[in-house]
Formats: sequence, C-alpha cells, structure tokens
Amino acid sequence: MSYYVDITECKKTEKKLKNSEFKYRAFMQDVGEAILIADLQGKIIEANYKATEILGYHREELVQMHAKQIHPPEIHQKVIATILETAKNGKNVIPNILALRKDGNWIWINIIYKIIQLENDEKFYQVIFQDITSYVLAEAVIKESEEKFRGTFEQTLMGIFLATLSGKIFRVNQVFRNIFGYSNADLSKLNLVDIIYTEERQDYQINLRSILAEKIQNYSTDNRLIHKKCKII
Repeated sequence: MSYYVDITECKKTEKKLKNSEFKYRAFMQDVGEAILIADLQGKIIEANYKATEILGYHREELVQMHAKQIHPPEIHQKVIATILETAKNGKNVIPNILALRKDGNWIWINIIYKIIQLENDEKFYQVIFQDITSYVLAEAVIKESEEKFRGTFEQTLMGIFLATLSGKIFRVNQVFRNIFGYSNADLSKLNLVDIIYTEERQDYQINLRSILAEKIQNYSTDNRLIHKKCKII
C-alpha cells in the first residue's frame, strides 16, 4: 500500500526561503558595511566578507560564536542587554564600543542591532558595524594636542589671541586680557581691526591679504593697539 501526501505548499515555502536567503546573502556580500546575522539567542549564523576582514576571523569561525564574543569579556553583559532590548524595540545602536579581533587587537566600532524577518517569517538579528578605530585615535590625538596647546596658550607670558581669517577674535589668553582690559564678552563683539590703531590698519590689511594669497607665511610688526579705556599700547 502506498501513501501520498501533498507537499506542494511545503516545497513552495522551502523555495521561497531558499530564494530569500540567496537574495539576502548576495546583498550582504555587496554592501560596504560589515554585517553579521545572529539568531534570537545571539548565536552568529552568517557573516559577510567585510565582517571577516574587520574581525580577522574566517566565516566558518564566526558562525561558531555568540555575538558577545566579538567584544572584550568586561562588556559582555552590556552586549547581552543590548540584544535583549533589540528584541523588544526592533532596533538598537551602540556607538563607540570595543571589539576584539582574532589576533587579540582591540578596535573601536559603531554597531547597529536590528530585527529582520525573511520571507518565511523567521526573525533574526542583523548586526551592522563599522571600524572607526582611526577616527577614535585621531580624536584622542586632537584632544591631547588641544590640552597641550591650552596649557601653552594660557601659561605663556605673552598676550595671545586667535582670530578668524576675517579678523573675528574668538579666543584670547589671560595675559592678553590683562594687557588690554577687555573681557571675553567684549572681545567676542570685536574684530581685530577694531583694536588696531587707525593709522596702522592699512598695513595690517595688506599683510593679511599677502598671507591669504600665500605670498608670505607669516610676518612680524610693531603695532599700536587700543586699550579698552582708549589709551594706546
């Protein structure tokens, strides 16, 4: 005796899932961002080339890992909390978080967790991230340079000001304020021309135009400047 079961709908569903996965896998490989796919427990089940490149793992290695394992152990709980929150809200973002490469080097990434649903209605986590290490390091260098500059700027015995190319004064040190009697509020309303003695303004403007035209890199001059109380210094 033979039994026959109509599996047409099952085959249609299977084909739809296969097509959906194929299309999505192709999309993942084509985009410029790193993408991981994880199940709702956080286990990685797919990774595109960009993700393997950034993290230093082969795809076959990543699909054996939990999403939390791409981060240092001390932030695993934060990652798990993010995954759980994504399950509720559908999307979550973690800016500037550490990731751990296979070679042991730490990198900084921006990461987006998002719930996606394929054509078979099964839900997964889409984990999109970018390597921002160079930006974070550059920011740190700029911050360190700024702190060093601020120290020099404030501690020097000379009066120093910074102005835009149009002459708008936007930063002065305490020595400058002491010499000329202006407060920060006063100076924020002034252009450099306003404190240069009238007869010497033309020379200043000529020299400024030469700098802007890159005819000269700098110049030194003796100028008479106007104190807040209108006396000449």
